[in-house]
Amino acid sequence: MKLDTQSRKMLDLLLSSEPDGPRKSFSYHHICEISNLEEDDMFPVIKWLVSCGLAEYVYRTGSSGRKDVGISLTQSGLKYKEYVDMSREERWVERAVGFVFGVASSFLAALIGWLLR
Repeated sequence: MKLDTQSRKMLDLLLSSEPDGPRKSFSYHHICEISNLEEDDMFPVIKWLVSCGLAEYVYRTGSSGRKDVGISLTQSGLKYKEYVDMSREERWVERAVGFVFGVASSFLAALIGWLLR
């Protein structure tokens, strides 16, 4: 999972802040207040977090229909540091396995070449 600096800062800020809505959700107004960002600067970051599966939109249903009022963090968003660490470990395991198989295949190729002389 790749996160840019602004998205990482936003997640850290949301994790360290108290939600202001139901189901531990954050209203857009509250996010603007705690992040000191304008709405136009905040929405692209929020859209990116939602598209990555780290957050989900929160809706309220009223007489005028369903209205998007904020976001809440998903399990991936709440534990994103663990997921990042796991993906780093998985990459290193893949690299190590690839290296070992590369060395082993080179050794076998050299051994077969030596035996066929």
